[in-house]
Amino acid sequence: MTILSVYQQALQSVGIGAVDSFSIHQLLQFHNQMKDVNTLLTHLDQTMKNVESFNRDFSRLKKGEPVAYILGFTSFLGMTLKVNTTVLIPRQETEELVLKAIQLFPSVNKINVVDVGTGSGAIALAIKSRMPHWHVMGTDISQPALKIAKTNANHLHLDISLRHGDGLGFLETKLNHTIHLIISNPPYVANEQQLDPFVKQYEPRLALIANPNTQFYEQYLKEGKRLLAPKGMFAFEIDPSLVSPLQNMTKTMYPSATWTFLKDINGKTRFALLYT
Repeated sequence: MTILSVYQQALQSVGIGAVDSFSIHQLLQFHNQMKDVNTLLTHLDQTMKNVESFNRDFSRLKKGEPVAYILGFTSFLGMTLKVNTTVLIPRQETEELVLKAIQLFPSVNKINVVDVGTGSGAIALAIKSRMPHWHVMGTDISQPALKIAKTNANHLHLDISLRHGDGLGFLETKLNHTIHLIISNPPYVANEQQLDPFVKQYEPRLALIANPNTQFYEQYLKEGKRLLAPKGMFAFEIDPSLVSPLQNMTKTMYPSATWTFLKDINGKTRFALLYT
């Protein structure tokens, strides 16, 4: 059987559009041991390898399991990251957050960064890969998530500090007024019913649900106040509905600070920067 015939059979078994075709391409690429999807698409006439294992994984894909969890890895800003169901699969919007954040400071500066709720380490590792002279720390309340982040850091040979704890409050006082950037993609979904059913089924609730949806922003803003260096900054990924709540929340906490809200590639207000 050729790769093309296996692909056509897969589509026929679910109907065109029922399963993301790029996810099928990724499975085919993986099981045919090709370096990327473009290579796969130019070699569809080749004999399919590992048909049985592909079919097993495709059965999981048909049930809605994310391809990243099936393969055990995903791509984030050119890095290959190990992922499993203990960590959120990093999204394109979070890639945008990283790219915007690293533009906030002159590249020559040696700054200290904390990624709160680091999960797989995606944000912290992407920043370190682009700004190797920055000191980057990732924190998480989940030990299993930190284990994944450490594995990714070792695999990528990136030197980041990983700390286990809830938010920022547990960080030692010697870090007071030394952190230039606190960055996070915190949980901000208040109602599980808002989630895609497959996200709800497979991805960690700990990384998604907050009730109220401002819960973790308020926590990180309060706990981070003592840590920020002069002219320090928060950079958050947000839901568009959080613009007004965030502004109101910081009127007394950071009375002289200013918010900047930025849109993502889809035109949705997705990023919040607080200049203290």
